[in-house]
Amino acid sequence: MRMKLSCFFTGIVFVLSGICAQAQQYTIPEGVMTYTFPHGVTTYASFPLTADPVYGDAVLTVTPNSISVMNSSAFTGTLATLNAPGAPYFVIFTSGAQVGRVLMVTGNTVNSLTLDTTGDGTGAAEALTGNTDSIGSPQGSPPTTPLFNVAAGDTFEVYSGDTLLTVFGSSSPGGILTGNTIFRTADNVIFPKTTTSPSDIYYFNTTYNYWVRDGDNESPPANANNTVIPPFSSLAVLVRSANPDASLILQGRVADTPLLTRSIAKSTSYNSTAYASDMTLGQISFGPNFAANNTFRFADNIGVYNDQETPPRFDVYYEDASLTWRQYPDATTSYNTVTIHAGSVITILQRASVGGATSFLQSSLPYVLQPGN
Repeated sequence: MRMKLSCFFTGIVFVLSGICAQAQQYTIPEGVMTYTFPHGVTTYASFPLTADPVYGDAVLTVTPNSISVMNSSAFTGTLATLNAPGAPYFVIFTSGAQVGRVLMVTGNTVNSLTLDTTGDGTGAAEALTGNTDSIGSPQGSPPTTPLFNVAAGDTFEVYSGDTLLTVFGSSSPGGILTGNTIFRTADNVIFPKTTTSPSDIYYFNTTYNYWVRDGDNESPPANANNTVIPPFSSLAVLVRSANPDASLILQGRVADTPLLTRSIAKSTSYNSTAYASDMTLGQISFGPNFAANNTFRFADNIGVYNDQETPPRFDVYYEDASLTWRQYPDATTSYNTVTIHAGSVITILQRASVGGATSFLQSSLPYVLQPGN
């Protein structure tokens, strides 16, 4: 039986653990999310839980794509190599102008990290420093907030990430999904980009006993086991009709920093709310970079997946001048209470030719972290 998107989590359970961050002691929920992927249907999902930090510090110096710290032996021992194949690491800035930005580590020395500044949605580099615009200030206008630059003293955390192999394993039994010798009969993991660009599709090839990207016609095809699944990103899982339903248990901690989402100008991109909590449209506040308008075709849009329609679709919403959410083409009913479920996928369309800091959207946390004792 086909499962509703609103119910494809069979359970979300959180426990509390005390973690010190940003010089304040508070409790950050950690939990378990269970996903079910029914056979014969494509299910959209995002993973809003991450590993615990393995390192936290303040920036000492910064370049367009790297940061350093005062500790001369910060990245030694078990942290000596933070970009090994199959073991990605990520940085999240927890204060400063780029607070909430998540970037993959591409290399390190004993006290510095090199970061992939193209790795948050668009493929275009957005430097850590040297920027002349800021979030909330239209390009070309005087900044009304601090420039979009990492500065000395900004804090950050480092945590491990995931790959196709670490999340989905090999072929069932033992893995989450069913593999096969050819793409058309194996279950698929799909990384959608935009609604107008092709997706990257992977399956577990039982001939080679590793993950393969569909369309790789080399013999043998490249081993895609180490394909990175970026934190908070969106994906889709297609379980073939002939294969059994699949389920996945995800463990980790929730975001404790309002996260930045990078959009693609004039293209509808696949994203997530990034938070392990149900949210209503009325709770989403993407700030001044997300344009409201009484006319749908001039307003920025959010799409929310609706599998109760045949075929399933993304229902499209926009904010009018009063900041009330409307669903296209209904311009009179308030949709502020529409729920976006934890771990589901949304689409985002910014209609303007945004770039730099104006291409980043930041939604406030949908929950309050309680001070610890």
